[in-house]
Amino acid sequence: MAADAHPAVVAFDGSEASEAAIRKAVELFGDRGLVVVTSCSHRGIVGICRNAVRFTGIPKVHAVIGGFHLSGLDDARITRVVDAFRGLDVEHIVPQHCTGIEAIGAVMQRLPGRFTASSVGTTFEFAAP
Repeated sequence: MAADAHPAVVAFDGSEASEAAIRKAVELFGDRGLVVVTSCSHRGIVGICRNAVRFTGIPKVHAVIGGFHLSGLDDARITRVVDAFRGLDVEHIVPQHCTGIEAIGAVMQRLPGRFTASSVGTTFEFAAP
């Protein structure tokens, strides 16, 4: 499979990333969009996605994987985050540990077909259809 068929993969949690590594990822994989992988998103998952777009210059977030740190938050805040995912046109949303069941339900309901469940041992391969 051609390298340009894959999305760019950039782990971006707000810390400094290697500019050379990101430039190489953009060069090889930028056509489909970013795959944003994060741990617990204390800084805010939407901000992390927007910063990854700004930092890399790739305007599309293909997938976001990680803990979205929404557990225990009110419905209005969860709705804003889910609506932001829609606004970013995220194709694959993979919420994990600290996302919370309410937020997972909101993603499933408001963005049907974009939610992917995962657990320990789940692996993902992002490739051209």
